[in-house]
Amino acid sequence: MTDWFVVFGKIFIVIVLSLLGMLCVRKSVKISTLESHNDVAGFVYAVLGVIYAVLLAFMVYVVFIQFQTAQDRIEKEVNALGGLYRVSSNLQEPARSEILMTLKDYAQTMIEKDFPEMRKGRFHEESKLQHDKLWNIFYQYKPKDDLDKIWFEKALSICINFADAKRARIDSAKQSLPDFMWFVLNVGGFITIVYSYFFGTQNVWAQGLMVVFLAGTVTLVLLLIDALEHPFAGVIQVSSEPFEMFLNYFK
Repeated sequence: MTDWFVVFGKIFIVIVLSLLGMLCVRKSVKISTLESHNDVAGFVYAVLGVIYAVLLAFMVYVVFIQFQTAQDRIEKEVNALGGLYRVSSNLQEPARSEILMTLKDYAQTMIEKDFPEMRKGRFHEESKLQHDKLWNIFYQYKPKDDLDKIWFEKALSICINFADAKRARIDSAKQSLPDFMWFVLNVGGFITIVYSYFFGTQNVWAQGLMVVFLAGTVTLVLLLIDALEHPFAGVIQVSSEPFEMFLNYFK
């Protein structure tokens, strides 16, 4: 809920500042002067608006693909856990029980510790220790016969896939847009809003309403890009539900 208050607070601040800027221009420049430039200004503003709209649409698409990729990587990690659980059930004791318990502890840690930490842009060490423990079990395992060796090699292959999925998920949590890209987006939004001040309309309330809609829309799209840029934090988040489903399956 706090994140939503922050979002609406930012939109409100931008709208208020935009309206104040428009009122300052209206008081400083005669309406007749503004009206005399409407035709030329309208043509330039149309080109400017199209360029900025295309840029915003492209960035929303890029970060949305990144967000979906992060979701897919979570599902691949959990699928690897499930496959490792099923295959490892055919291994010999005590390795079988140790592997299954480690998988359960890992999923529990992801839900209770890793996801809350990733929401803050950090990572918890406990899941890494459990992952290392899992590898140590495989390093020490000695197949007793040919059938056991087949199951062991299959489990080891899935464990490698699990490690790859885990590493990919961490990469998704670290991803971000270049600072220069944010500079371009913010400056473009500022220019788009400020340029609208220099159109002359007799009704100041009508122009104010247009500025409110324009500023609100631009800010909302920028906040959407920011939310999708960080898939594990903010108002839009990748869910830990796949790990919860794995625990339910485990039980």
